[in-house]
Amino acid sequence: MTCMDKFHTIINTGVLSFFSYIAECFCILTVVMIMLCFLGREGNITGKSVIPLVAFLGAGTCINIFMIIHDYLALKDHWNEPFFEGKIKLIDRSQFNIYVSILVIIAIVSVILITFTDNKIMNCFIAGVMMIFYEFYISVEMMCSTIYLFPKTRNYVLKGSFIYENIGDTFSGIFIFVYLLIMLGSFLVIYLSLYKKGRTLYIRWRGRILLMVWEVSMICLTYAPLMLVKDKKSQQRCMGYEMGMLIPLMGFVVPGLLILIVSARNAMEKTIIQEEYIAAELEFINQYKKNQNEIRAFRHDIINNLSMLNTLHNEKGYDEAEDYLKELMDNVREMSSKYATGDEMLDCIVGMKSFKMEEEGIDFAVDGTLKGGLEMKPVDICSIFANAIDNAIDACGMIPKGEKKWIKMFLNKTEDSYCVTIQNSMQNVENGNMIREKNKIGQDSNRHGYGIQSMINTISKYKGNKKIKPGDGIFTLTINLPIEKAAD
Repeated sequence: MTCMDKFHTIINTGVLSFFSYIAECFCILTVVMIMLCFLGREGNITGKSVIPLVAFLGAGTCINIFMIIHDYLALKDHWNEPFFEGKIKLIDRSQFNIYVSILVIIAIVSVILITFTDNKIMNCFIAGVMMIFYEFYISVEMMCSTIYLFPKTRNYVLKGSFIYENIGDTFSGIFIFVYLLIMLGSFLVIYLSLYKKGRTLYIRWRGRILLMVWEVSMICLTYAPLMLVKDKKSQQRCMGYEMGMLIPLMGFVVPGLLILIVSARNAMEKTIIQEEYIAAELEFINQYKKNQNEIRAFRHDIINNLSMLNTLHNEKGYDEAEDYLKELMDNVREMSSKYATGDEMLDCIVGMKSFKMEEEGIDFAVDGTLKGGLEMKPVDICSIFANAIDNAIDACGMIPKGEKKWIKMFLNKTEDSYCVTIQNSMQNVENGNMIREKNKIGQDSNRHGYGIQSMINTISKYKGNKKIKPGDGIFTLTINLPIEKAAD
């Protein structure tokens, strides 16, 4: 190899590094969308979220260009001479790879801090762990596929070397480009099918743990031939056929099956939400019909009632007339809606839930109004507030008999946002247990479907936020929603 050939290799390495940086950017975005769409974290990807990735790509490219220029200046005077390691001082790429790794960490942290609204430190930790698992998992699957397609690469694995550094420039390029396509494909699938449409497929902790155990198992299986088989030929045969075919197949099929299972559960939970919405609508229609019948009866009797008042007045029966008038006023109040929130759908939900509260002996009160109503789809209003009130009712249901049970709803509308606060009495337990129990009610009850998670998803859809504040026997949920229409 001449110095010219060595420089061509350096150029190829620099180009492949550039494409690997692009793949890294898509990997970071994919992890962020997984956290939003599958883990239920609160946040929103904006143009600002991409700025750290562009900065990382630019910085990585500058480092590559600097190394290429440095090595060119060192090699140009010996262009046609044979190249010997150590004779000409070139840049140690392993040292610069450390700098690139630091840039990746900075990019991840910056994107997380910009994208997510709550628990930013925890989200940074989760994103870091997911990046390690995700990249390593994809790399292992690609390595196993390469082992099957290119038999000579099995020796490199046995020696502990990186495959793409030993299979030649052409195959190295293919390896990196396939890696880039996988990262780009994963990003586009999640973005177009879920994030862009505002959809979520929430994976509960049990599913997350099973998936992590599965990933670790697949990674460990990759190195099983090295640990369990001593003969080198048997190791290569095992790596080439059993591991090369079995692991890629199982590695991609099982996560796909998990997503299908989550999708089926998601569809079932949406059906429950829709049933809740339909029930609220039917309750509203029935109540409306009842009120209309009462109004017709009142109109029919109004002449008789006025005649009776006139007779009592003429006969100077003022006390009897006053009592009769009070009775008429009470009848009018009964025909009026007991709770007026300012939004028809919210009136339906509150009216429907108030009957359940009366049955369970829970005092309920509404303070304030949302003039003009909520600028939201009725099913989304149901998703948020039906679950919120149900959770409050269930929390009151855990209070021992004889103790006071109550729920209060505070409504406020400003120029910029709606604010709905729901307070309820609870058992006096530790704060952490209170929050955990509250979440458990929302997520595990078949009646509530999404529960807390459904509320988070819908609130995020409208770019709102929630605050949960446990206190001494009081649980407070505050929901803020900006006054703007959600994107379809």
